Amino acid sequence: MEQQRKFGDLEMLADTLFSQKYMTFSYDVGVNECTDARVMNELMNILHEEHQMQHAAMEELKKRGWGSHGAQLQQPS
Repeated sequence: MEQQRKFGDLEMLADTLFSQKYMTFSYDVGVNECTDARVMNELMNILHEEHQMQHAAMEELKKRGWGSHGAQLQQPS
């Protein structure tokens, strides 16, 4: 039977942070390429929320002493 790798808090928070970074990048591209002002404004609101979630993940990592910035983390493989 194959043994499954279990993620700890550090791996889960790091994965959350990297996922949020990907999401903010994706929404940023959408905002930059949007031609409808109403859609752009809604994407900007979502982008702001994504940045807040990214910041919350980073703050939790810092609170636990696991890094003062994302460059100190390695993305889980």
